Amino acid sequence: MSEKFTATKRSKKALQFSSRGEMMLAKTQDFHAVFDTEAGQRVLKHLAQFGFLLRPTGGPTTSADEKDRNEGRREAVLHILEVLNYDEEAILKMILNEEDRRKNPQGDLV
Repeated sequence: MSEKFTATKRSKKALQFSSRGEMMLAKTQDFHAVFDTEAGQRVLKHLAQFGFLLRPTGGPTTSADEKDRNEGRREAVLHILEVLNYDEEAILKMILNEEDRRKNPQGDLV
């Protein structure tokens, strides 16, 4: 319950920023507080897969509505990565490390 109260209190505090820069900095810090954790990294990897980050959002048989939905998912993931200031190398490393673990769950050298 205290977490919910803190989130509500923080949301009200966000409205009191004196500048847009302060609000942007707070947003960036919030994103890092969430996604820099071990659980946050797992969620981000899931979002990257769910959000068509490294694969096409459609093919020749994909309907326009489905492609638009997939593009929306992709845009949301790209926004998160932009706020976190992840570069292409960090994104690939994050995703490829997960792929390596899936291929070799015991952690043995392949």
